[in-house]
Amino acid sequence: MLNPVQELDADSPICKPLPPYEDIIKASSGSPNDMLILNVSQNEVVYQHYIIVHGQVLEAKGKDDKIVVHHPKLPSLEYPAIDGYFKAVVELAYGVNELTFEYKQGATVVSQSTLTISRGKFTDKPPLKLAILLAKDSPETFDAPPGAQGPGINDLDAAVKKMRCCAYLWQAYMAEMMYRNGCGRRTFRLEEEPDSDAQDESTQQPRAKVHIIRSQTSLAEMRDKRNAQQWRPSKEEKGEHDPGFLKRNLMESIDNFEVALGQASATLDMITNSQISERLFGMTSEQVKNVDRAIHDASVPVVQAASQVVRNMRPAIDEFMAATHKVADETVKAVHQALTPDTRAKIRTSVMNAVKTTMDNYV
Repeated sequence: MLNPVQELDADSPICKPLPPYEDIIKASSGSPNDMLILNVSQNEVVYQHYIIVHGQVLEAKGKDDKIVVHHPKLPSLEYPAIDGYFKAVVELAYGVNELTFEYKQGATVVSQSTLTISRGKFTDKPPLKLAILLAKDSPETFDAPPGAQGPGINDLDAAVKKMRCCAYLWQAYMAEMMYRNGCGRRTFRLEEEPDSDAQDESTQQPRAKVHIIRSQTSLAEMRDKRNAQQWRPSKEEKGEHDPGFLKRNLMESIDNFEVALGQASATLDMITNSQISERLFGMTSEQVKNVDRAIHDASVPVVQAASQVVRNMRPAIDEFMAATHKVADETVKAVHQALTPDTRAKIRTSVMNAVKTTMDNYV
């Protein structure tokens, strides 16, 4: 069996997609009650803790049937079966696993089959490490319905077991999907530790290790939606919880307006090949920049003062913010509308002429 971490040969049979189940069934021979294992070969070598096995008993009909899987070292597992079809998630131990599958209708065993699967180890790739992050003041319990609470039900020990089980299912599912698509039973490796809960040392098997990490963040901080990376405040929530919201938005509006004004001024300067600032204000461009800078610096304490009264003036401020954003948006839109293809072409020509003149003068 292919090691799940070695490179695949494109011409290898294992890279070919699996044939339809109907073809597998037609190619099989035997009595109508023979059990067919559809996705696992006899004496196959795998590298995961659990494996998904599905099969069929051809002539079996029934809605309340079941499939029972017996392992010589591990507890038996039972799953429902319908009209001869079954699927089972089977636990494997390291080494050779002699599995017995019994298809039952009531107490009657209709069909029985044995399957040998070997579980190997691969250690040439780093394992996936599992971890549970706890708040610094966590009571080490997770939310559960009133009837499902208590030691071993919703405490830290139960959370570790649930996460371990989830990781086993991830591992088994990934191996199955890779196999169905012709890539072998490739899957990730889990970091393991000795099973301290095993009562019989002779049957003790390593289990996935779950690290417990105690954070410096409080439970309230972890549950605060404002700390979530994907959180976006609604219109009603804007400014309600964040005192700095007004300051940030005022600064953003002022910056947007300055950018739009600067773009409009530069565009008009280049189109007319003159300094609009001198025509409008009787000042040089440098003087206009100094005025703009002074206005910007003067706006900072205004913004700071406005942020201090946000709680008392929230309705008026919200209205003001909406109007400010509207004006800024309209200014930006006007600039973009002014930048028609013909205008953009003139701007490019002006820039190219200015560059050419500079190159001719200094180079």
